[in-house]
Amino acid sequence: MLSQQQVSDLTSFISELETPTLSIYTDINPAKPENSRKAWLLRVKNSLKEFTELSDELKQKVFNLLEQERPKARTLIMFANDQLIERIDLQVDLPIVDLAHGQVEARWGKPYVTPLLYALDEYERTGVVFLDQKKWRFFEIYLNEIEEIDRAFVDINSEQWRQLSLDSVDRYYPGKGASRGGADFDRFARRLEGWTYRLYKQLIQHINQQVRERSLDRLILAGTNETTHFFREILPKVLRDKVVRCIPCPPQADVNLSEILNKVTPVIRDIERQSEFALLARVREAGIWGMEKVLESLQMGQLYAIILPWQLNGTLWQCSNGWLSLTPIEGNALFPDESIFEVKLKDVLPEVAIDYGTRLEFVSEETEQLLKQDFDGIAGLLRW
Repeated sequence: MLSQQQVSDLTSFISELETPTLSIYTDINPAKPENSRKAWLLRVKNSLKEFTELSDELKQKVFNLLEQERPKARTLIMFANDQLIERIDLQVDLPIVDLAHGQVEARWGKPYVTPLLYALDEYERTGVVFLDQKKWRFFEIYLNEIEEIDRAFVDINSEQWRQLSLDSVDRYYPGKGASRGGADFDRFARRLEGWTYRLYKQLIQHINQQVRERSLDRLILAGTNETTHFFREILPKVLRDKVVRCIPCPPQADVNLSEILNKVTPVIRDIERQSEFALLARVREAGIWGMEKVLESLQMGQLYAIILPWQLNGTLWQCSNGWLSLTPIEGNALFPDESIFEVKLKDVLPEVAIDYGTRLEFVSEETEQLLKQDFDGIAGLLRW
């Protein structure tokens, strides 16, 4: 999993890429039939044949790095030029680039970094606290990869864990769960005196420390309903506000990383989907939509956020001064002395949004369909 420092280093590396650079995006998900027996590797090699500018030496370096055996991933990204070469394997799909049915996105020239930068910036870091009766564990999930924070509760000894299990809320209110302000919560809270109360406070301090150090955006509590809901309510507000879901998990201290990831991944996707629906609800209430209105407001610097489909297809017309228009007639009318040329929507719109400090929001699956059906495929939220 990419740490914060690795993301920072990767972002710096991307910012220093020079033109020309070879940029490659390809789907390498081994679960897909079209990628069996590393068929993606042959497709990448074939796609590079059209780039006659590439030296044989650079091509060989690219091929050698592509052929390296690495852990299974979904998306492969590579940047290469005469001075450097870098391969990034991610466990997520990326917006904008259309890699369906084995397609390869390969370019020689200006580094194509927008899809990767979006992923690094927009995917949130999630902390998962596994509240087992025998021992608590802490995990971090980012870009669909998981890592256990081994030292999160390192100073809690076995006797303390044993005592905590004896004072577990499950033992006193099995099958109920504790709701804030309820009688069960109040009765159990009154029992949390002395040693047990201090241990809970100590655990909370450890969690808060990890949240700060790792810049975790949200928390998921996993365990029995009674334990997770009770613990959520005794958290300080700064942590309680980060808890996005409590999920039921049977007590099993030896649960492995893949089991936790498989349990939490659909929960995270559901949270993201709800956020996307909420975003479109804001648009419906106070936003704008349709290419003409959104494009004009974007280039006037009026958009706080632009909402785009995961697969961004179509074209626009761009004047030599950078102005975008729907048609060449419109562009020539505004700037008759400028040359104008057709450009791909996915190549220019995200970059223009970034230049204007407009937040990029990509939606997929059900929300992408809703964006297309109800909002003409593109929408925006105004700054004021």
